[in-house]
Amino acid sequence: EDFKCGGCRLEGSIPTSLGSLTGLQIFHLSVNRINGTLPEELCDTGTLTQLRVNSNLLGGTFPSCFAELPSLIAINAENNGFVGEIPHLDQ
Repeated sequence: EDFKCGGCRLEGSIPTSLGSLTGLQIFHLSVNRINGTLPEELCDTGTLTQLRVNSNLLGGTFPSCFAELPSLIAINAENNGFVGEIPHLDQ
């Protein structure tokens, strides 16, 4: 399953309940006005292949659990206010 809404003019935070979407592969919320932090619960899907949240208003520490997802092949989180490192994926 894919959740794609890049450039949809969305505002607000990412609900932690999205972590219960089993089978979620692509999470794409780029170029919106999403604020708050990136919920660690998104790692609970276990099947995420792409995480694209660039160009939003996100901040805080980028959850390290994303680096441990074996299925994740792409992270784009630039142009936010994250503190620390965004995990590098070995491909």
